[in-house]
Amino acid sequence: MTGRYSANTGLPFAMYPGSVAGLPPDMPTLPQLMRKAGYSAHMVGKWHLGHSQPKQGPIGRGFESHTGSYMWDLESYTKLMWDRPWTKPYGADWIKAHENGSYLHYPETRHSTIALTEEAVTVMEDHKKKTDNPLFMYLSYNAAHSPLQPEASWLEYCSSIPHLWRYQYCGMVVGLDWGIKRVADAAKEILGENTIIVVSSDNGGSVWFGGLNEPLRSGKHTSFEGGVRVPAFAVDLSGGKYLGRGGREFKGIVHISDWLPTFLSLARSSNLYQDLDMDGVDQSKALATGKRERRTVLL
Repeated sequence: MTGRYSANTGLPFAMYPGSVAGLPPDMPTLPQLMRKAGYSAHMVGKWHLGHSQPKQGPIGRGFESHTGSYMWDLESYTKLMWDRPWTKPYGADWIKAHENGSYLHYPETRHSTIALTEEAVTVMEDHKKKTDNPLFMYLSYNAAHSPLQPEASWLEYCSSIPHLWRYQYCGMVVGLDWGIKRVADAAKEILGENTIIVVSSDNGGSVWFGGLNEPLRSGKHTSFEGGVRVPAFAVDLSGGKYLGRGGREFKGIVHISDWLPTFLSLARSSNLYQDLDMDGVDQSKALATGKRERRTVLL
């Protein structure tokens, strides 16, 4: 979201409920810069970069609208936040907010993966009706985070897994597969072929609630490869105009901070980040050609 390593944002770790921390107000964000490049910017899903004041949330940091949650472990259906199963919940976390100052906290009872998927489709449909600007949409799913509450139909694909947590985790990932396909199909239909879709995880699977990162060591909350090396893919619906021929595997290093300069470069607006002293590297040419742009990374 900032093009910087987390240590250089003042937020080196995820914020707990009650935290007053947030991104520095003078630090430009990806939606703010994309809007300077002529894009509309909307967010669907989990934020987790500041929640104690509206100016710290998605709307305050550049998005025109946000539907979803601010942070933490959410029950998939009730949207209650828990610290431990044997304590009382902190409360519910689900909101629809807009740049004009209007907002609504409401009881979204659909599974969070389903709710976020359908909201993402709605955002694209509304955008198409209202403006000719290109769209930057950030969709941040809660899944496959705990608590593990997949839909029963998703578990049908996981029946060969005997371990309960692995079985449930598999179900959550099946739901993600459905949601990503639904959004990708809708993007092609609504936005057209002049569209790029990037899918990436924020960290490795949590081995204490069903994640498995073999052959990589360990998982979430560690700097071992199982915690920081994650799968990702990018799809160029234009057939290769932006990212080159499809079906290739990129062997280079890509850090999450690279997406900000990469997206701005693809939007032909590299000038917007040239003087911001970022840690991220423009990977647009690397993804198109296979040539490595990054040699080192700070974990």
